[in-house]
This record gives sequence, C-alpha cells and structure tokens, in this order.
Amino acid sequence: MALINRMSNSELEGGRPFEFTVTPMQNIPLGLLKSRDFRSMPLDASQLAVYYASYRHLAKMASRDAFQDARGDLLSKVGTGLLISLGARAMLHTISTICRKGGLDLEKAARYGVDGGPTVR
Repeated sequence: MALINRMSNSELEGGRPFEFTVTPMQNIPLGLLKSRDFRSMPLDASQLAVYYASYRHLAKMASRDAFQDARGDLLSKVGTGLLISLGARAMLHTISTICRKGGLDLEKAARYGVDGGPTVR
C-alpha cells in the first residue's frame, strides 16, 4: 500500500504525473471456486487497504486524464470527461464504503507511506 501511495504522488521529469495501474487479486482456494461462495473469505484490514489505495489511485488517474484524452467536438469531450470522472468517483465511493464497513481507517490508509510516513517492510 505504501508503494502504491508513493507512486501515485510521484512525478516524472518535467512535472508529468507517473501513470500506472494496479490490480489487486486475492488467492481463492479451488474448493471455493467450485462452490462459488466467495463471501466466506472476508478481506482483512491490510487487504482492504491495498484495494482502497489501488482504487483511489485509479480514480485519481481517471479524473485527471478524462478531459485530456477525450476526442471529438467540445460537447463530446466534456460529456465523455464528465462521465469518466463521475464513474471514477462513484467507484471510489463504493470501495470506500466497503472498506469503512471492514474497519479500515481511510485517512490513515491514504497517508500511509507518503511524505516519510511508515513504510511496508
């Protein structure tokens, strides 16, 4: 999580933001795949923190790039940019709600590893 937060706040030469994506995955035993009952494996706080950091970065990147990458006339660009930006915010809101219900302190997770904070070892 600290690595995701640090990279999300990094810039390349010239002030250009460092762009990347992260896809958190969970190890699911084969027996659960057969029974299709994934709810019996709740995520712990550290796993929720990684999901939150990943989706927070994705929402930040989508909102930042939504208007820049849109093509077409002005109305299409604004419409597409607005749709992408709102979708990113809705996705982050949903993930935030899930993480809060799981007991994650979102403010602590957002600061973790940034500006000399604690790092993962």
